[in-house]
Amino acid sequence: MKPENWIALGGVVVTAMLTGVGLIFAPKLAVKRSLEQFQLQRRWELAHKDYGEITSGLIKTKSYAVRTLNHLLDVDNHDVISDDDRRIMEQTRHRLEVLSHSPFICEEVGRVVKTVLDKQDELADCDEDLFQSTDNYVRFIEESLLGIQQKARKTFDSNPGA
Repeated sequence: MKPENWIALGGVVVTAMLTGVGLIFAPKLAVKRSLEQFQLQRRWELAHKDYGEITSGLIKTKSYAVRTLNHLLDVDNHDVISDDDRRIMEQTRHRLEVLSHSPFICEEVGRVVKTVLDKQDELADCDEDLFQSTDNYVRFIEESLLGIQQKARKTFDSNPGA
């Protein structure tokens, strides 16, 4: 056999080997990359859901506090806080407690939610002016909501899953 034929045969063998290696490893790498992308997307969706639930829970908490203010002022006599309202607020509080430890939100947001809940406890045990304390609590919730919404916006703007 001529040297040119050996070189051509060697080229065919090397090409076949590289093609075989590519056929073995390329699908594995593609599947691995797809799974990573799926996990990233799923994590983004769960974070989005948790931030939404936190915002919704804080809005409910604020609404309940405003209704308490109205009740204290006797502005809305027909707007009595019912047992159903109290039960809903207990459920909302429990959900916020769970969400404050969610692995899909940043620690800072978890601390803010925990602080809101702690202030709610302080309000329940308040011996001072209940109206002023409730009013301060409503303002604190408003500020917390703005901070959480800004943090969520930054999280989702910088996330490649967005």
